[in-house]
Amino acid sequence: MTPEEMKPAAEDPKLPWIPEALDPVRAGECVAPVVAEAAGWPEVPPIVAARLMRHKPGRRCVIYYEFAGQTDSGVFAKMRAKGSDRRTQELLEALRRAGLKHGAESRVAVPRPLGCLDPWNMTFQEAAPGRLLNETLPEPDAESRMAQVAEALVALHQSGVTPARQHGIAEEFEILGARLDDAAHRAPHWRARIESVRDGCAARAARLPEVGPVGLHRDFYPDQVIVDGPRTTVLDLDLYAGGDPALDVGNFSAHLAEIALRTRGDLRGYEALEGAFEEAYLAGSGADHAQTIRTYRLLTLARHIQLSMIIDGRAQTSEAILEACEEELG
Repeated sequence: MTPEEMKPAAEDPKLPWIPEALDPVRAGECVAPVVAEAAGWPEVPPIVAARLMRHKPGRRCVIYYEFAGQTDSGVFAKMRAKGSDRRTQELLEALRRAGLKHGAESRVAVPRPLGCLDPWNMTFQEAAPGRLLNETLPEPDAESRMAQVAEALVALHQSGVTPARQHGIAEEFEILGARLDDAAHRAPHWRARIESVRDGCAARAARLPEVGPVGLHRDFYPDQVIVDGPRTTVLDLDLYAGGDPALDVGNFSAHLAEIALRTRGDLRGYEALEGAFEEAYLAGSGADHAQTIRTYRLLTLARHIQLSMIIDGRAQTSEAILEACEEELG
């Protein structure tokens, strides 16, 4: 979390409810009844702890609540300046009805939605047990764990839940183009190289085949996955949209490479994990997306040229990512 994200909560005029939401007594009056009703608890328990987990001033924050007597069931609350995210709550309900909830028939789930508090622009989700996948990457069994992550992504793509919006290569490249333009502005000494990467990515994108869209996560990377033994929970489906399934696979692989660069000093540090994940996904989906995955991996990696410039602690990786894109483009 950056210092900018952790400004004192009271200083955020776009999210003026944060101080109340962090007061266990006040939150107990407003939050607890909503969550208890949605969760089916027989009584409304008091809130014993409220912790600010993330805060992007002027945009959103995430608060974690602990309830007395509910030690196995913490709750995450998302507060947004633009209002309660009811669309994502409805999507989670639909995905769970389609089978994405832990049980005898499924090892893959999405979080259980637990209602909305519109006066505070908040939505609630049950916290999933387990650990973030990102925390497990350095462990010896990480490669074998990639199969269950691929299984979760296949389950999401094959859920059959119709997205409310579409996200094709035109939308993806619009995002990438804006980020690379900003990167060239921030690093004018690399402008020619960055523009060359942008042009190369455009040429690759133009050759992508048309495919039938599926429901995409659109931001699938290790911090969006919780593993708990053989069970997997997929988080943060706010960007769910219809598109090419290879986008999610390539995005995940590119993030593995970026994490390896940042934590191991080598973009190929998690190459075995990338290969295991892609192989398991292709086997589970029954589709031949290998070349398309490679293109979407490149597009995501190119996006990280700019992201490394604006996220604290990543500036030292910018040129290595730029070089990797140049190498991929030949």
